[in-house]
Amino acid sequence: MLSTNLGSEEKLKRIDEENVYNCKSSGISLVKSAAIYGANASGKSNIIKAMRFMRDFVINSSRTGQNLDIIPVEPFLLDVESTSNPSGFEVIILIDGTRYRYGFELDSEKIHSEWLYYVPKNREFKLFIREGDKFDISEKFKREAKDLQELTRPNALFLSVIAQFNGIISGGVTKWFSQIMFIDYRHQPSFSQPLRPILRSDENRKAFAEFLQVFDVGISDLKVEETNVFDRPELSSVPNNIRDVVVKNNLLTAHTIKTVHDVYDSNGNLVSNIEFDLDTHESDGTKKLYSILPSLMTALVRGGVVVIDELDSRLHPLLTEKLINLFHTGSVNEIAQLIFTTHDTNLLRKENFRRDQIWFVEKTQKGVSTLYSLAEIQTRNDANYEKDYLKGRYGAIPFLNTSIIEEHLGVKSV
Repeated sequence: MLSTNLGSEEKLKRIDEENVYNCKSSGISLVKSAAIYGANASGKSNIIKAMRFMRDFVINSSRTGQNLDIIPVEPFLLDVESTSNPSGFEVIILIDGTRYRYGFELDSEKIHSEWLYYVPKNREFKLFIREGDKFDISEKFKREAKDLQELTRPNALFLSVIAQFNGIISGGVTKWFSQIMFIDYRHQPSFSQPLRPILRSDENRKAFAEFLQVFDVGISDLKVEETNVFDRPELSSVPNNIRDVVVKNNLLTAHTIKTVHDVYDSNGNLVSNIEFDLDTHESDGTKKLYSILPSLMTALVRGGVVVIDELDSRLHPLLTEKLINLFHTGSVNEIAQLIFTTHDTNLLRKENFRRDQIWFVEKTQKGVSTLYSLAEIQTRNDANYEKDYLKGRYGAIPFLNTSIIEEHLGVKSV
């Protein structure tokens, strides 16, 4: 974490050093996090959805589905031309020091185009280009491609097909996609569900409980409670708060997570402890924290990209800042990235982010969302990012038409 004893210039220098990875083999610097701001309905969540669709389609397009299956892609519906045009997706990624550029264009029926390039040294070279059912494959990639274009369905990605047949380059690209973790606590059937794989081991449970002491939520320990619900009942009969169900010894066995709280007497002496059910008794903020921490810890230990929509929702601003700083601290994080959307302007400080880590989404009158970085905007050296953003100097804030309230309700808005 940043020391409060450091001077302003030293803090900013530390931010420049700790908030980036310097990939010496490729000469590229990558930021460890990206914060995305914007008004409600500006398109922030759609950016996350597009990223998630691309990941899932790269991983699964060749594994499941039939030749005529519909591709679940949603075109932009607020423009007449866009509704009939294919949607495009592209990423530039770094794998073992080599940069790749991969992308595709598609509609609900088929892949219109697909491409993969790489940069072995300084120049970019083609590995393959696909246009409809036509494939242009480089000599370097022909051994890996193995004439698999003949087995590639119109609604499946060529890259995914090759990866299924153990292609080295294609496998590396698809593995990179598989390491992107999307956290959406709002649609989890159980807030404690992500915790269960970690807590099945006593060693992991103890380490996780100690890690949680950093966040001061009043929980001293965690326990996994195993319950034999019924003798081979239907799954629909299992209570909603018991989701992790396995068949064991011909019995349906369910696991619930208990949080342990210390109990004190009037003199402040610890006298006992009490167990609560995580899903039903803890606060919404605590449940959200517990639901996202396993993925954050996995990324920090193993690497990968974590993407969270509305990171700050239900969390105290200082706790949100603490989570972000875990990714910025060099001694903790050397291989992971965090991408998140937020409305917490308290985070918009030079002590937290470089300008190229701050992004904005703004929607035009025609409903088109544009994503841009603070690094693209000219700012003063002494700029206050939070104040300037709220004043509208960077765009991406809501336009509040208070005259409608005054006209229809007969009141003066404040």
